[in-house]
Amino acid sequence: MAVESKSHAYRTSWRRAVGFSVWVLLIIAGLGGPFAGCHGEALIVAGGANFTSAASSGDLRWTSGFALSRPLAYGACASTSAGVVCVGGNDADRVFADAFVLSWRPETAALAQTPLPPLPVPSTAGAAALIGGHVYLVSGQAGLDLATATDHVWRLDLAAACR
Repeated sequence: MAVESKSHAYRTSWRRAVGFSVWVLLIIAGLGGPFAGCHGEALIVAGGANFTSAASSGDLRWTSGFALSRPLAYGACASTSAGVVCVGGNDADRVFADAFVLSWRPETAALAQTPLPPLPVPSTAGAAALIGGHVYLVSGQAGLDLATATDHVWRLDLAAACR
């Protein structure tokens, strides 16, 4: 099946995800800036803005009961074999330099938060990617104001950080 856009034809399309475990908290009112990624067979969604009420969706299994160490949204994240690496982010008052890994423990049906070395400076609204065992962060802003936008690119050796 092809899906047409203005200038491209695609040989695939987005389809409903079925047949795997999903362990997340879904926010009905909308969720801005959560940390999201995969670890093992689990889709992890944590943090974000607009915390209201939880819901369930079809045949997917939603669970909650985990809370980040502080309210946090708009950080960067990358899925890795160690878990979802989360970097930076902000709350209503400040931007953070924290970094941590969220990993799913299927044997206990629990989510763990393990600290990583913090960034040298706070960062929010950036993007992260895993390349060759390193997590790269393209930093967005160092503060809550757009005037704090940066051109920083940081790299973390994940194997060394997780020892």
